[in-house]
Amino acid sequence: MFGFFTKNKLVKDDLRGIATLMYEDVSSNPWDQENLTKRKLDFTVESVRTIDLYSQRLMTTEDGLKLMNQYFDN
Repeated sequence: MFGFFTKNKLVKDDLRGIATLMYEDVSSNPWDQENLTKRKLDFTVESVRTIDLYSQRLMTTEDGLKLMNQYFDN
C-alpha cells in the first residue's frame, strides 16, 4: 500500500560539484588563471568583456572545443 516509501531516492550532487568548481582553479592555462578569478569576475562591464573573450577563446581553440563538447550542458 505504501510502497513509495521504500523506493530508492535520487541523490543529486549538482550543487556540491558547482560549489567545488567555484572555488577550485581547474584550468592549467595561464590566461584562465590570471583573468578568471573571483576578484575580476564581479559583474562589472569589464568582467562581462572578460567572459566574452573567454567564450571566443573557447569557440576558436582546439582545447576549448574539446571542453565545450565534453561539458555541453554546463
